[in-house]
Amino acid sequence: RKYLEQIGHTYFRQGRCIEAIQYFEQALTLFDSDLNYAGDTLASLYYNIGRAYNHMREYNQALTYYHKTLEVETMALPDDA
Repeated sequence: RKYLEQIGHTYFRQGRCIEAIQYFEQALTLFDSDLNYAGDTLASLYYNIGRAYNHMREYNQALTYYHKTLEVETMALPDDA
């Protein structure tokens, strides 16, 4: 998973956002549904996908992934936060 994420970052730095998104999404498939288990990394992947869409000026798609980032981050907070 980490290698897929790193390849995605490399493509993003090259301005190849479509390829970056493909690798970030492949990394997403390696997570199970337990958000608390992998919350930080899952949120990071959603954020990076959103960032790539934002870079391509696909703002609605970017906003969708930014909302997913926020949802995961919120679920990972302790109950008393």
